[in-house]
Amino acid sequence: MTASVHPTLSETLSRLWNNLPSLWKVLIPVLGALLVVLLPANVLISSRFYAITTENLRAQHQAELADLGSAFDEFFSKQTLYLLTLANSDAIKSCAASGCAAEAQAVFVPELTARLHEPGAYYVEIGFLDASGKETARAMRGSGGLIVSPGEGLPFSADPEALHATAVGQAYVFPISRDTRISAVESYQQPVVRLAVPVSANGSVQGYVTAVLNLDDFFAQYFVPSDDQQTFLLDTDKCLLATSDDTRRAETYRTWSGDPSRTCYADLQLEEWDTTVQRYHDTIISTRVIHGPLTSSGQTWTIVVQEPAAHAYGQANALRTLLTAAHLIATLLVVLFIAGADRATARLLNAAHRLSAEHARDIRFNPYVVGPPIEDPLRFFGRTEALARVIGAGMTGGDTVLIDGGRRIGKTSLLRQIERRLREQKVTDPAYWYWPVGLSLQGITADVFYATLMDTILRDVPDHRTRTDLRYHKRQTGYAVEDFREDITEVLALPNAAGRQTRLVLCLDNAHVWFSGSSGYDAAFVEAFDAMLRAIGNPLKLIAAGTHIPDSAFGPTSTVIPLGPLSTDEAGRLIRQPVAHIYRFEDEAVTRIIAESNALPLEVQRLTRYAVQTMLEQDAESITLAHVERALRRALDDWEPTYRLLWNGGTDKTGIRVERFSDKVRAILLDLVAQDSPLPPSLWAESPQARARFDDVAYTDAQGEVRLTALFRAWLARASQ
Repeated sequence: MTASVHPTLSETLSRLWNNLPSLWKVLIPVLGALLVVLLPANVLISSRFYAITTENLRAQHQAELADLGSAFDEFFSKQTLYLLTLANSDAIKSCAASGCAAEAQAVFVPELTARLHEPGAYYVEIGFLDASGKETARAMRGSGGLIVSPGEGLPFSADPEALHATAVGQAYVFPISRDTRISAVESYQQPVVRLAVPVSANGSVQGYVTAVLNLDDFFAQYFVPSDDQQTFLLDTDKCLLATSDDTRRAETYRTWSGDPSRTCYADLQLEEWDTTVQRYHDTIISTRVIHGPLTSSGQTWTIVVQEPAAHAYGQANALRTLLTAAHLIATLLVVLFIAGADRATARLLNAAHRLSAEHARDIRFNPYVVGPPIEDPLRFFGRTEALARVIGAGMTGGDTVLIDGGRRIGKTSLLRQIERRLREQKVTDPAYWYWPVGLSLQGITADVFYATLMDTILRDVPDHRTRTDLRYHKRQTGYAVEDFREDITEVLALPNAAGRQTRLVLCLDNAHVWFSGSSGYDAAFVEAFDAMLRAIGNPLKLIAAGTHIPDSAFGPTSTVIPLGPLSTDEAGRLIRQPVAHIYRFEDEAVTRIIAESNALPLEVQRLTRYAVQTMLEQDAESITLAHVERALRRALDDWEPTYRLLWNGGTDKTGIRVERFSDKVRAILLDLVAQDSPLPPSLWAESPQARARFDDVAYTDAQGEVRLTALFRAWLARASQ
C-alpha cells in the first residue's frame, strides 16, 4: 500500500491560486495594493475626525469657560468697584485712623442695608480692618434679614504683611471658604469670599474696607447640572470648591475646613486659559485659570469642564466604524484628495512666502522705524503690566496717573495705545463712558494751554457752538483755568452714545515741561490745574507722560508708573515679528541686538533697521552677527554728534549752548567704560535738570538704577583710545 502524502500549506495555497479565474488573479493583487496603500490613509482621516471633534469640544468648552470666567470677572469687578468707591468716601477716610469702631452703626449698617436692597445682592458683611489686619468694625447680616453691628469680640484678623502688599486702587481677595458662623456639624456650609481694599488718608494706608459675600446662589446659578458634563471650581491647592453635581454640594462645602478627605485633583496639570482639550483618567477636561482682580494676594481659582471620553468621542467612534466597514474605498479616495489638496496648498503657501520674501528684497522692505511713536497695535510689543497699571489706577482706582521714563523709552507709544483702547471702548465700566483726548504739551505755553486744550476737546463735539454756551466761544484771549472749569462741566453733561455718564480722560504728553520752569509754567499753574481736577472729580481724569516728573507732582492721589527697558522676550518679538516669513534672524544676531540696545525700544529698532539694511545690501540669506556688527557702527555714527557735543561742549543744531561734561564727571564715566555699574546719584542730586543731561547716554534699568548705555560705553571706549 502506498502511503498518502498531505500537501503543505504553500502547496494548498498554490493550488487554490491556480484554480482561480484569470480576472480574480488580476483583481486580488490590485485590491491588495490598494489596501496596503490606502489603509494608512483611512487611519489618517479617522484621526482627522477625532481632531475635528476635539476642536468642537474645545470651542464648546471655551465658550462655557468664557461665560463662567466672565461671570466671575464681572462679579469681582463689581464688588471691587463698590469697595473702591466706599474706601474713597469721606465717611470712611475720616474714621479710618481710629478703626471706624464708633461709626459701625452709622456707616456700615446703612451700607449693608443698601446693598441688600440691590438685585442679586450676595453681601453677608461689610466691615473695617485696621492697619494691623484686625477687624475693628462691621455690620453683618443676621437671621431673618436683620442687620446687626457687633461692637466687641470681633473675631476676624488677617496677616498685616500680606495686606500691606496691596496697593491703593487694588483689592485683596481672600480664599473662598465657608461661613464660619454656621456650626461645623451642620450638613450644609455656605461658601463665602472676603475682599479688602486699602483706605488711604493723609498719604498713607490707615486700614481696609472689607466685604464678605455669600457665593451659594452665585454657584447655584452658574454651576448648573448637566447630563453630558460637569463643571468644577478648584482652589489654589486644586481642591474642589463648587460643582455642577448638585448632589455633592453639601459634601463639598463641608470639606472646606481643611478636612484631609476633601476632593482634590493633585495630579491634574493645570494650564492657562485656552488650553487644548486633554485627557484626565477616563474623561476629557478643559481648564481656565482666573485670578483675583488687581490683587497682590496671589489667590487663583480654576474652572474645569469635565466630560466622559466615551460620550465626548462617541460620534467620532461611530463615524470611524462606519468609514472602516461601509465606505473604505470612497473614504480612501477622499483622503487621497484631501492629502493632495493639502500638499498643493502647502506648495502654494511656500511659493507665496518665497514670492513675498523676494518682493520684500526687491523693494528693500524695512519696517523698523526710529523716532515716531508706534501707532499700529500689531507692532506695539510689551508694556502689558504698565498698561494694566494705568487702567487699574486711572480708571478703576480713580487716581491721577503719571507715566515717567527717560527719553525715547516708549512713553508716547504707550499713551497712544491707552488712547486707542479707551476710544475703542475696550475698557468697560458700568457707570462711565470713556472719552480720551490726546495732547502734546511740547511748544504750548501756559497762557494758551487751557484754550488749546478746550479746542482739542471740542474737535470731538459736533455742533458745539449751537449745543453749548461756553466761555471759550466768547473769549479770544485770557482763557484761564476758571473758564475751563466752567466749560468742561457743561461739556461733560452732554449725552453720549452709550447713555452713561461721560468720563473724559486727558492723555497729556511731554508733561515735564510743566516742571521745567519755562514757557510760563510754574508751581502755581500745576497747583491750580490739580485743584481744578479735584473740583471736577471722577468725570475728568488725567494720564500724563513725561521725563523726570516729580513723584509729588499731584500729591498722594497720583500714581507714578515708571517705564524701563523691554524684557528679553518682548525685545525678541519686536525684532523678529515684523518680518516673520520674510527675513530670518540668526539667534546670535538677536542676542547681540538686545544686549547692545539694552532692550531700549528705540535702540532695538535702530540696530534692527541697520542690520536688515546691511543684509539687503549684501543680498545675504539671513541677518547674521556680522550684520549686527555693521549696524552697531552705523548706530554709533548716528550718536557721534550728540556724544561729542556732550563730551566736549559746543553749540547744538538749534543754536543752544551745551556745556561739556566736567572733569569729575568725565573721570567717573571713564571708570564705567569697562564695567556695567550704576551711575552714582550724586551726579544729578542738585536738580532734575542735572539728571536730564545724562538722558542721551544713560537709561534707568528695571531695578531703578541709572546705567550708561552700551552704545555710549562703546563710543567712549573708542574715543578714549
